[in-house]
Amino acid sequence: MALGHGLTLAFRALRWRARASAAVLGVAVVASAAAAVGPLYSCSAEDSLLRDRLAAADVFTRSVSGTADLSVDPKLPAVTLEVVEQATADPRLDRFFGPTEERLDTTTPAAELTVGREKVGYANVGWRSSACTSIRFTTGRCPTGVGEVALSVQAAAEAGLRLGQPFTLGLFTSKKSDRVRLVGVYDRASARAPAFVLASPSQATPPAPGTVLPRLDLVLTSRATVGHELALFGVSTTRTLRPGVVHIGDLRALTSVVAAVSVTTQVAGQPQYALSSPLTALVAGVDAERRQVRAAALVVGAQLVLLAWFVLFQVVAATTEERSAEVALAKLRGMRAGATAVFALAEPLLLLVCAAPLGLLAALAVDLALTRSGLGPGVQVRVDRAVVAALAAAFAGGLGLVS
Repeated sequence: MALGHGLTLAFRALRWRARASAAVLGVAVVASAAAAVGPLYSCSAEDSLLRDRLAAADVFTRSVSGTADLSVDPKLPAVTLEVVEQATADPRLDRFFGPTEERLDTTTPAAELTVGREKVGYANVGWRSSACTSIRFTTGRCPTGVGEVALSVQAAAEAGLRLGQPFTLGLFTSKKSDRVRLVGVYDRASARAPAFVLASPSQATPPAPGTVLPRLDLVLTSRATVGHELALFGVSTTRTLRPGVVHIGDLRALTSVVAAVSVTTQVAGQPQYALSSPLTALVAGVDAERRQVRAAALVVGAQLVLLAWFVLFQVVAATTEERSAEVALAKLRGMRAGATAVFALAEPLLLLVCAAPLGLLAALAVDLALTRSGLGPGVQVRVDRAVVAALAAAFAGGLGLVS
């Protein structure tokens, strides 16, 4: 009853002293907003910093990559390849990373191209899972069937090959598998992501000292052709971070997922397969800059809150002096101690309780305006635990002042 009666009197007092109540509420809102805007903007600035660092990083740093040498265990190259493919396809990566790009390459320019009986050059032989959409073919088409390959415009001219002409790679042990047919000619300058973002097909060099054969551009072949001799190849798989999906609140989940899927296996003491990402090192580097941002925001926010508290103290002191006679009269009329305390404190308490959400809304508006004008596009504005703690501290400080 005492609480209800005290609150009723407090609401009446708020209406009676509307101007003074509005002044206290306004200053309390400013204090709450000053407390919240620091951690709010700090969170937005950290988010912008993280997104800038991720955007500036190279593709390898922003990727989870798996590599394996299929020749380490010649008896089980297909098993090793399957392990690589399954690990990179881990569904835990789907939240942050794009589709898997798979590559198979000879580790050295092992292919010795022969047209008729004439050797025309050395070359790497490789397959890319998205090659057909990552490079432009000037004539012919992308190799897809068994025994089909594509050469660059320059390599085809160097070797004197025409579309549809057969030749031998000098790579596979089976003569039938080694004989291939040119089905496409590609423009090496058109190579783009995702198939060629880490390795260009432009690999031509003049003959090395003591040799007579030049090195040609990448011989692009089909998965079906490579399947005959997997042990001659190394495999690499890549999943690149999707643009714009990572915010500051996602860092813990991102680093946890990368750590969970990272693995290295060995066969006979040699590395057989590894899945890893430099992302964790990048995030660790960003953490130091984030701490500097938080420290600067804390200093500025603390100064604003102290200033608002000082003004609030002055305003509350003036209104308390006006109410001292009312409190004394309540005691003289026999109001109990509990009811008197509620009557004395309910009015400023109600104002402080109302000031907290209003201050948060004001801080969100300020942070949104600062973010849109000074930070990059897509930066997140969010209320985290630091903002809630700042509001609680501002409320506690104001409570100490009014009581």
